Amino acid sequence: MTARRLLPAWPLACLLLTLPPDAQARGLREIGLWIGESFGSNADFERIELMVGWQLPWRWERPSGWIIESRLIGSLGTLRGEGDSGALASLGLAAVLASPSGRWQLEGGVRPTLLEDDDYDGFAVGGNFHFTSHLGLSLMLGDGFGIGYRVSHLSNADLDTPNPGVDTQQVVLELRF
Repeated sequence: MTARRLLPAWPLACLLLTLPPDAQARGLREIGLWIGESFGSNADFERIELMVGWQLPWRWERPSGWIIESRLIGSLGTLRGEGDSGALASLGLAAVLASPSGRWQLEGGVRPTLLEDDDYDGFAVGGNFHFTSHLGLSLMLGDGFGIGYRVSHLSNADLDTPNPGVDTQQVVLELRF
């Protein structure tokens, strides 16, 4: 992935930093950028998304200090493949397991996902309605900034044909409140 391809994401990422100071009081938990490439598929894809996560009321804190919490995760981005690109949008649920120190977090979730395009220069992904499932690990570095790695799977769950699925590995850059 070249820096030239990432340039459109930077102005959008900067806009996220202009959130109101009371964002946390409104339930906002995190904002971030997911940048990744496909692996193991019949076509090469790049996926770039801006994400926002809101704290949901379900949270369990164990006596050992481990925390399990729920979040509503939304994203807007682009899927590029085979010389073609299209917008994507998703909104769904995630469960997070946080270490006692809060530095390490394991997250998994599923989000219904809408794709602008269902054909990428001859590679059909099978319709515009899909699901994205993911599993990732993040490390907080300080001052709310974290980095991570996640694997995601985009599929139409056999609601349409074909259903090749697209697996991506993504670098996670996030700011938590």
